[in-house]
Amino acid sequence: ADYQGHNVQNHLAASVQAEAIERWMFVDATANITQQPASAYGEQSASGVVDNANRIEVGTVRVSPYVRGLLGSAVNYEFRLDGAATNGRRSIAADSSSTGGSVSLSSAVSGALIGWDINASTQTLDFRAGRKTQSDRAQARLSWYPDADLTLNLRGGQESTDVVDVVKTRYDNWGAGL
Repeated sequence: ADYQGHNVQNHLAASVQAEAIERWMFVDATANITQQPASAYGEQSASGVVDNANRIEVGTVRVSPYVRGLLGSAVNYEFRLDGAATNGRRSIAADSSSTGGSVSLSSAVSGALIGWDINASTQTLDFRAGRKTQSDRAQARLSWYPDADLTLNLRGGQESTDVVDVVKTRYDNWGAGL
């Protein structure tokens, strides 16, 4: 293919954050167009302006509506959906779609000595040139605030994914922080 005549490069970085229903429902949206090498092993363009068979234009659109608020007087909540699509010009290597969602609950009492949060999420990623994968995660964290400048926390959870292997594998996650 002759790429000498294709010197138009599109670039875009757009972000919108909208409050659909006052202090309750929100929508985050982003759109990007970048120039990327199709392969790390192919010809590279040092300046990014030289067109070659290895350079592709990649566009991504993501939309994430969510609701958040307070349950009673002690629990913050957030429920979020997420959808994205990526498309590469002159190559299907970057083409993918992603859907998912998450739920977060956390303590809302300010100034308390102990706090907590629970998070769960799921994501399905479908590559046009590959296979569909799914990852699910759940985590809980307990925090102690003995001083304004010190936080101690313990966290634990599980993740199950088929990204590495075709069979879904479950992993335990745990940690501590200071």
